[in-house]
Amino acid sequence: MTSKSKNSFYEMTVEHIDVLDNLVNLEETFYREGYAEGQTDGIAAGEIEGRAFGLEQSFGYFYKLGYLKAQCTALLKDPETPAKALKHTDKLKSMIEQVPQTNQDQPEGEDFDSRWRRIKAKSRLVRNLTGRRDIAITDQDGELDVVEELDQDADMLARIRGDPNLAF
Repeated sequence: MTSKSKNSFYEMTVEHIDVLDNLVNLEETFYREGYAEGQTDGIAAGEIEGRAFGLEQSFGYFYKLGYLKAQCTALLKDPETPAKALKHTDKLKSMIEQVPQTNQDQPEGEDFDSRWRRIKAKSRLVRNLTGRRDIAITDQDGELDVVEELDQDADMLARIRGDPNLAF
């Protein structure tokens, strides 16, 4: 009886120790499981958020480029545009038309940001030559409220809508 009771006591103690070890390591176990789940979910969510952010940013850039291209088209047709400004306006329009529409079209060694800076600088030059404040992309946070600018300049909007080359 004594040898049997010693064995059963020993087995019972080992089982309790295993249960206690699991309880002691419970926090570590949950931490590891949570970390693994977070990694998996983060990869999936990061890709989705990254694409959404990219679409939002590219829409903003191309919306502004479209606005500037429309302004250039209208200025090139306007007989009141100074002759000196016509050359720069034409150059600005061609710079806008050369912007690649996809990443695969991007030439080697030239990034979008450098093109964007050159277009902004040229648009400021055209603005100064024509005296029109709605031509350039403003420097204030790089933002241009295109809708507000179009509403304020109904004459320019009428000229833009009259151009069959623009899909408004």
